[in-house]
Amino acid sequence: MTSRRIIQGLTLIAVPALLILTESIAQDISGKNRVTRKTDHDFDSKHFIGSGNCALCHNDIEDEAGRDVSIIDSWRATMMANAARDPLWQAKVASEIHRTPKIQGAIEKKCSRCHMPMAHVESGWDKTPIKIFGPEGFLNPKHPKFDMAMEGVSCTLCHQIEPNDPKKPIRHSGNFVIGKNEGINRKMYGPFKEPFPWPMRHHLEITPSYSPHMNTSEHCASCHDLESHAFDKDGKDLKTTVPEQSTYSEWKASLYSKKATLKSCQDCHMQTAKGPVIISNRPRGRRLTPRSPFYKHSFIGGNTYMLDILNKNKDELGIHSESFPSSIQRSRGLLKQAVTMTVQEESLQGQLALKVQLKNNSGHKFPTGYPSRRAWIYLRVQDKNQKTIFESGAINKKGQINAACDTKTNQFEPHHDVIRKPSQVQIYEACMKDPQGHLTFTLMRAVGHHKDNRILPAGFDRKNAPKKLAIRGQAKTDKNFEAGLDTVDYKIELAPGTYTVLLELRYQTVSFPYARDLFKDSAKVAKVKAFEALHKKANIIYEPLQTLEKTLEIK
Repeated sequence: MTSRRIIQGLTLIAVPALLILTESIAQDISGKNRVTRKTDHDFDSKHFIGSGNCALCHNDIEDEAGRDVSIIDSWRATMMANAARDPLWQAKVASEIHRTPKIQGAIEKKCSRCHMPMAHVESGWDKTPIKIFGPEGFLNPKHPKFDMAMEGVSCTLCHQIEPNDPKKPIRHSGNFVIGKNEGINRKMYGPFKEPFPWPMRHHLEITPSYSPHMNTSEHCASCHDLESHAFDKDGKDLKTTVPEQSTYSEWKASLYSKKATLKSCQDCHMQTAKGPVIISNRPRGRRLTPRSPFYKHSFIGGNTYMLDILNKNKDELGIHSESFPSSIQRSRGLLKQAVTMTVQEESLQGQLALKVQLKNNSGHKFPTGYPSRRAWIYLRVQDKNQKTIFESGAINKKGQINAACDTKTNQFEPHHDVIRKPSQVQIYEACMKDPQGHLTFTLMRAVGHHKDNRILPAGFDRKNAPKKLAIRGQAKTDKNFEAGLDTVDYKIELAPGTYTVLLELRYQTVSFPYARDLFKDSAKVAKVKAFEALHKKANIIYEPLQTLEKTLEIK
C-alpha cells in the first residue's frame, strides 16, 4: 500500500476529525513514528493487508490501569504470528513429505491452510500453486506471497473469517471461510457494535463490521479441531482419519461450554484488559468510545519451549520482536493454573502410600493439542542423608524420562492406577498407531490411538462423548480416572526412618520419543536437520507445573 494512496483517500473528505487524521498519518509516513519495513509487513493484496498497516492505529493503546495493551505488539511474540516461522512445524511437514512423497501436494495444501492462511487463500483464488517448499514455495523469500505467508495467522485473516452458518456443522480442519470481497467491500469483523468506520475505509479500503462470533469458541474451531487422513507409504488413501488435535471438541464436551458455566477460548487464552479500552490511538483529536470487554491479543498458550527458541534465534528465523520474555512468562503462568496437584491420603505404616490427585482446571484435555506433548508425575524419595531411595519419572538432559517408548519394539508407557516400581511412570499423552498396530509418530500413517489418558476436563461425559475423544488404553478401566480428575496411588516399601518426598507435575511440548523419531530424517531432510540444531540448544526441556515437598516419618 503506497503513501500516495493513503493521503489521497483521506484528503478528499472534508470532516475536521479526519483532516486531523490525514495530518497525523502524513507525519507517520514521513517522520520518526512511521513503522519501518524491517519490523512490519505492510503488504497489500486484493483480500489481505499486513499487520504493519494495522499497527499505525492499534498499537500504543492502554487499559484503564495504564498498562500497554497494544494489539500488534502483543500478537507479534505469539505462536499465532509465528505459525509459519515455527521451525518444528516446518521440519515436521518436510518429514511427512519425505515419508510419503507421493502426496506432497496434499500435505502442503493441508498444512499451509492454518499456518500460512493468507497465502493459501489468496493462491486458491488467483489459481496459483499452493506450495510451502522449493522455488515455487511460500518459504522462498522471492515468492510474491512470501510476506503474506510469513505473517502466519494475522489480523486480516482472523478478522475476515465469516460467521458460521447456524444451520450447518461447526467448521473444522481448516475449513474457515473468508468472504471473497475486494477493496472497500472487504469486511473486518470485530466484537464491538457501531464501529467508527471512516479511518479504516479510507486508509485501508476495509470496512469494520460488528459480529458477535468474534468472541466465541467456534471462531477458533476451524484450526484447533483438526483431523488427519491416513495413507500408506505409497500414498494410497486408507479412508480413515485420526484426530490430530480436538481442542474445540474437548471444550464442547466440557463443563465450560455450558451456558451456566460458559468460558470461551478467548476468556483464558486472550484474557481481558482492566476496564474499557479505547482500541485505536487515532483519529487524533476525536474521543472514541472505550470498549469492553477488550481481549488482549497476547494469545497465551502452553508452548514456552518454542517461544524461547524463537526468541533466542530471531535473526536466523527472521523475527523482529523483543516481547518474547513476556509471552513466555504469561504462558508459564497459564500452564501453572491448568492443573492442581494434591495428596489426598498418606499411610506411613511400613510403607509410603500416597494418593496423588490431579485436577484439570482447563476447558479441554490436559495436555491438549498437537500429539508431541505430554505431562507426567515425577516422584522422588530421599533419606535423611539425601540419598535417593526411589525415583519415578526422572528426566535427563536430552528430555528422556525413564519410561517405555520405542517404535522399534512397539513399546509405550501404559496408564497406571498404582505405581510400585521406579520403572513405572504416570505419563499423560496420546500415543498413535499405524494400520499394523505399531506405535507411530507419523501423522500420515496414524489410524488411531494405543493410548489416550490425557486428563479429562470437568463435565466430560465418558459415555456420550464423541468417538474421537474416547479414552484409549488402560485408563478406560481405571475407576480413579474420571471427569476432571485422576488419582494415582504410590505404594513404596521403605525401611523405618525419615524421608523427604518430592512430587512434581511436569509438562513437555516436544517429547523425547517424538523428537527422536523426527530426527531420523535429519540426514536427508534439511528442515529437520535445521530444527534438530535448534532443539539441541533449547533452554526449556520441560516445565515444572506443580511441586509438593514434605518430610515424612516411616514407622
